[in-house]
Amino acid sequence: MELMKLLWIYILLFVTTSSFAQEESDDLVNTIIHVDELYNDAIIANFFLDIEDTIGLSETFERYKLVDNCKVKRIRFQSEAIWLDKESFKSLQYLCDKINSQCSSFFTDSDGLIEQGCSVYFLIWKIYGKDFCVFSRPVYSEDKKFALIKYNVLSGTIYGNSSMTYLFENVAGQWVKKETVAFEHD
Repeated sequence: MELMKLLWIYILLFVTTSSFAQEESDDLVNTIIHVDELYNDAIIANFFLDIEDTIGLSETFERYKLVDNCKVKRIRFQSEAIWLDKESFKSLQYLCDKINSQCSSFFTDSDGLIEQGCSVYFLIWKIYGKDFCVFSRPVYSEDKKFALIKYNVLSGTIYGNSSMTYLFENVAGQWVKKETVAFEHD
């Protein structure tokens, strides 16, 4: 009997925590999509990547007591964004690999641009006319007041790739951008 009570408590806590993480992650991503108007320029991945510490985030982690404990795997969109799921992305990657294995190292597209090989981002650009955007899984503070999230815009054109890392604060139930922690462009 005691074991059943513990099991129910565990299930209740797990479901509550997962629900919070999913809802907050969705709100956070949808806020960024709206504010940065990504729905105009990019196809959005509906899956998360793990955040990478490529820009020395340890100071931000310490200052805001951020812990990487979010287990959310996909995004539920509340905007007019066009999204691409992981399976579709893998299918495009497979197609790209097939093109690369069967074509010479250079080919000319309809615009007369010469490309070396084919990247999945180039394929997305040719199909949708938009760049590809993928978000990191958000990292929340212990008190759930702050969140750190990074997104990458991966271009299939000559314009290059960029990424933004934002720190958000939860103010009266709404995620508000507190600061831009990093901007990278190559």
